[in-house]
Amino acid sequence: MVTVIIPVFNREDTISRAVNSVLQQKYKNIEVIIVDDCSNDSTVNVVKDFRDPRVKLICLPQNHGANYARNRGIENAKGTYIAFQDSDDEWLKGKLDKQIKYMTNNNLAASFCPYILCDGEQRQIIPLDFENRDLYTKQLKEKLKRGNVVGTPTLVVKKDVFSQIGMFDEKMTRLQDYEFVLRFIKKYSLGYIAEPLVKAYRVEGSISNSEGAFLDAYKRLAEKHSDFIDLDCMIDSIFKYSAVFQNGEINWEKFDGLIKIIRERTSCGAHKDFYKLIIEYIYKRYFPVKKMIEDWYAFLTESIKTEAFAIYGAGVYGRRACNDLKRQGCIPKCFLVTKQREQLEIEGVPVVELSVDFNRNMPVIVAVSWEKQKDIIQNLQIAGICRFCIYPFCQ
Repeated sequence: MVTVIIPVFNREDTISRAVNSVLQQKYKNIEVIIVDDCSNDSTVNVVKDFRDPRVKLICLPQNHGANYARNRGIENAKGTYIAFQDSDDEWLKGKLDKQIKYMTNNNLAASFCPYILCDGEQRQIIPLDFENRDLYTKQLKEKLKRGNVVGTPTLVVKKDVFSQIGMFDEKMTRLQDYEFVLRFIKKYSLGYIAEPLVKAYRVEGSISNSEGAFLDAYKRLAEKHSDFIDLDCMIDSIFKYSAVFQNGEINWEKFDGLIKIIRERTSCGAHKDFYKLIIEYIYKRYFPVKKMIEDWYAFLTESIKTEAFAIYGAGVYGRRACNDLKRQGCIPKCFLVTKQREQLEIEGVPVVELSVDFNRNMPVIVAVSWEKQKDIIQNLQIAGICRFCIYPFCQ
């Protein structure tokens, strides 16, 4: 038997979809334990409408959070295996059958799979490189050191594992799947099926949307697994998965708001050293980028006028900077290069070698890769050109 545990809190609109996707699995020898975490909407009534004898409902008298609810389900489970489903997600056909067969054939204590993240009309398979089977089998430990790749609704675990490593950490406000898997991977091998078998829906009001909960969860991870996880990657993840990053760019207003929360936490509490570590990393990694962008926009506003500036670099970044400025109505006087090549112009803009004839009062935008910037700036300073700024969107 497989016990499927579904914690739920105020999900009257989605709980039916989640439960039906489990009941309709090809694998029929299941019990479904739905643990209601003291909902105050019609969730319990919706669950009671299921007439399938495999469905069991546990109602908690107080709200404790998803981990507490999952653990109460584990305590009441009769199955040899335990699978997890979230109340707003959906299993795809064949999920349970494929995972149980894979685990029994390979004598595995647990397995997971990719999932399809549904965010409005957008669909994305997580992890993005899910087809790289070797990465998620032979190199899974190294992957997990840098971040989580396992979603709770993708997990199937032998019940006796919980008596060996413990249940879900009830102090984790989120990332509970990651923390559990870190404990698991230190003792067992985790099987991987390179096929998305779950649809996960991003829902408003989810705990995963709370920046404070996210910080608290990473603090807890650092306390328990600092010997295993890569702390730099963990801090990067705090910014990557928070509201700071939108459409691949940094939202500096959100960035400043998150920094404010972190700074407030450095001044008090037993865990201020963790938040100080984040601040130190931010100063090293993010503040230089922020200052570079601020300097760029100040330089753009004060110094750049059409056909009265040059772009140093005629490659990918030079052309990108040129097109960016053209959209703002600013056309460069020329592209500057260290050594003249055969190409004399790009889209009607002359390519000019830095020489004694160049107007040293003309502002220059340096648009080259990071590893070349130091040499280019040195060339400009030797030539007596002092009005320059780095185009910040280079790598």
